[in-house]
Amino acid sequence: MIVYNKEQSFVLVKQHDHARLAGDIIKKVRPEWIGSLDRLEEFQFAVSEHDRAWIDMDEVPLWNDVDNKPYGVEDMPLLLRLPFYLRGLGELAKTSEYAALLVSLHYTTFQPGVLSRMVGGFHERALPFLERLKQEQQITRTRMDLLEGTGAQLLERHLNLLQLTDELSLYLCMQEPGTPKDQERTPFKDGLRSSSSLNGSVLQLEWSTKDSLKLNPFPLLKSAVFSYPSRTVRKDRIAEIGLAPAYAEATDQQHTFTIA
Repeated sequence: MIVYNKEQSFVLVKQHDHARLAGDIIKKVRPEWIGSLDRLEEFQFAVSEHDRAWIDMDEVPLWNDVDNKPYGVEDMPLLLRLPFYLRGLGELAKTSEYAALLVSLHYTTFQPGVLSRMVGGFHERALPFLERLKQEQQITRTRMDLLEGTGAQLLERHLNLLQLTDELSLYLCMQEPGTPKDQERTPFKDGLRSSSSLNGSVLQLEWSTKDSLKLNPFPLLKSAVFSYPSRTVRKDRIAEIGLAPAYAEATDQQHTFTIA
């Protein structure tokens, strides 16, 4: 779950909805950013489905009693996620082994120091899980001839683009649309650094209006309209009946905006 705090409420966005937004964005990216058209559909599928492991986790949000808020992507304990991650990769592999490989690589890109800050703390019991994923990645890359050459280069580019669109979609879902630059959450104030591996420059973002986001350099073919759903859960209602019932009775609200 993606969670951000407002004065009287919490706004919650399901991880899978955030991933679908990333998938919508990647379909509008300029061909020169994509490069080769090989495995394009499998790559786009990976972007859209990279957080499918969260589908069941997000059905019933959990309460973080230390921080007095719903658990979100940045603080959900890592060990709670691992069985869901494995199941999600298995589901992806049934449709596309290449997509599952990309998402697995995405999972193992984060270093323990980053995990300790971003996902509720790194635990030594996660090490066998990560090692297992890395071993399986090598086996899959060998079988699919993706260890070197053009196949490996395309795989790396696809991974970079997955991480860029993931980061861009997080930027859109983790704070109120139209948030002024000086009030943005810390990871985004200096732009999206994942873009530097693609064209050497950091992608800068700024809301020109509440409904229009400017990107520089501009990675899309043309201006495009996107949307994603969220739920606003009132804090007083959580106090009355608890988080899960308050979330269940809240209705989806659609956020619509233009990237220009």
